[in-house]
Amino acid sequence: YRSFEDVGSSYEAKLGLLDFSLRSLQSIQRKWVYLAPIFDGGALPSEQKRFRHIDLEFRGIMAKVEAEPALFALIDDSLHPNLKRNLEHMLGQLEWSQKKLHDFLEEKR
Repeated sequence: YRSFEDVGSSYEAKLGLLDFSLRSLQSIQRKWVYLAPIFDGGALPSEQKRFRHIDLEFRGIMAKVEAEPALFALIDDSLHPNLKRNLEHMLGQLEWSQKKLHDFLEEKR
């Protein structure tokens, strides 16, 4: 085992980041699919700029994934710099937009 310990640890770290990235992308996609028609339809003008920025980031990541579909390419820092931080930020921004939408709808009731 000692001779493969470094390689094993490296793959363990890569698989952990890959798991995080795929789960985050799935969560972002779910929220994005829910919110896109709402913001594209002109609802909540105060949040549209935030959503447009997330939309561009998400589409950019997905375009890179389509262009380079190899699994480990997703966690290649030269293809997707700061991916973990960007995914965390996008998810937080989408959750904020979703909360603002919820607050707006509660206010209208």
